[in-house]
Amino acid sequence: ELQSIVNFGTRFPAINGKYFDDTESFYYWSSTSVVNNSTSAWCIYFQFGDIRENEKINGAYIRAVRGMEDLEGLPRTGQIIEYYHSSENAAGDDGVIQQGWDKGMRFKLCDNNTSVQDRATGLIWQRRESSSQEFGGISGSMTWLPSFDYVEAMNKAAFAHHTDWRLPNIRELASIVDFGKES
Repeated sequence: ELQSIVNFGTRFPAINGKYFDDTESFYYWSSTSVVNNSTSAWCIYFQFGDIRENEKINGAYIRAVRGMEDLEGLPRTGQIIEYYHSSENAAGDDGVIQQGWDKGMRFKLCDNNTSVQDRATGLIWQRRESSSQEFGGISGSMTWLPSFDYVEAMNKAAFAHHTDWRLPNIRELASIVDFGKES
């Protein structure tokens, strides 16, 4: 939710100053703890707008949110462990609140299991990433510019019977992160 207000078109801070004019270029807490590390939580670092891990003993600002009873656009983070539960119902952490789409209902395999439909965003994702699928002789990890050649080769091959594949923007890519898992 917090990352949804990041503006990647600006920095220092990376947010729309017209609506959020008092934002510091610093860390802002989310309610999501880092999996397998109860001493850290995920933050948005508004100097650049990226997601970072921060020790819970460190300082960070707060940007509260409310009114999310029937949220369809943003998925749950994946956190299910409760690290903090207040007697006030709205003050619990992400393990208590668990706001957003249920991941079990969110994704659906399609195109003969070659792609994944995200029901929360309407996006269709390539199921296997570039290390396990070659297009145009390109595969594996690559620098940024060759990634466009990879996608162009996907489109030339009409992967999954489609020719409109593209690299996701940062918000789209971040939308499939599951903060309840680690790799």
